[in-house]
Amino acid sequence: MVGTSFLYESFDGGQTLIPLAGVTDLRSNASDDDGDGKPPPPGIDQDEWGPANAIGPVTAINYGGTPATGTGQDVAYVATSGSKFFVRTAISNRASPSFADFTATPYPNVGSPLLKGGGAIQDIALNPTNFPRRIHGR
Repeated sequence: MVGTSFLYESFDGGQTLIPLAGVTDLRSNASDDDGDGKPPPPGIDQDEWGPANAIGPVTAINYGGTPATGTGQDVAYVATSGSKFFVRTAISNRASPSFADFTATPYPNVGSPLLKGGGAIQDIALNPTNFPRRIHGR
């Protein structure tokens, strides 16, 4: 899993990154967005696609777990600098993973109070034996 302002996931060791919030068709914007040297006019460069629906600058990611009832391989926690905390406990469709599997939660509500003057979450640690129950951020 990789986070920028967009969230990506790979199931093949990083050979392919899937933008979890979808893609945007850039073929008709008359710009060489992928830098492959194929100039406008629109329609010439058929591989002009980009990620869609930014979630905000990602500041921390932790994924995978070992809950008491299973492996938790699809569990993911993602924090952004915009005070958002996204949680995924399962992937609904492995053939087409999606950001729709995540639930957004303002991070002061995830188990520990936000300290006065605190900023964005910079790190996430999961309890390896009970990942849904305890979330620790700093």
